[in-house]
Amino acid sequence: MAPRSHVIRLRLIFTAFTALTLVLLSSFTSPASAMGQFPDAGWWGPGSSVRIYDGPEIRVDWTTNYVYPYQDEPLYIYYDVIYINKTDHIVYLSCSGWSDPALSKQHVYRDGRYIGYIAAEKTLCSQDPNWNASLGPQRRVASWAIFHNVPWNGDRVSLEWGNLGQSSYENPYAVSLGGSPPPNP
Repeated sequence: MAPRSHVIRLRLIFTAFTALTLVLLSSFTSPASAMGQFPDAGWWGPGSSVRIYDGPEIRVDWTTNYVYPYQDEPLYIYYDVIYINKTDHIVYLSCSGWSDPALSKQHVYRDGRYIGYIAAEKTLCSQDPNWNASLGPQRRVASWAIFHNVPWNGDRVSLEWGNLGQSSYENPYAVSLGGSPPPNP
């Protein structure tokens, strides 16, 4: 019969090995969102409208974003951007000169460091370059951009909207929202 100290040592080694195996297996089988790196799929918002541009006739705000459903890690995020007519007359909007999706950019800060920007893959204007709208007084209309990069939980994002400007850096997942999915990427 083995001395008692060897039996205890073997049990400790076996228990430690079993615990390590379970931790490793769970980290390989758990989705990334369960580990906290990525947000859940669905509609999110920065908490309140985030100003991108405030001109004499129109204001442009980032209002919501949507993380498309995923299995292992998210691939696409959709941002809603709202144009608001601030005047008492009709303002005309068009996609003329905006057909390049790279005019819209997502800038990302992670852990206090700027890690770069990603140009949009698709926008309203790249999909429909002939789009135009007559925006009545105090009315609003939505535009959008889809990016093939989903920021992590904890990242700060700033949207750059062509030559109109760039928003402040905000948490894109500050508020979980409901609603129907946007167009497919």
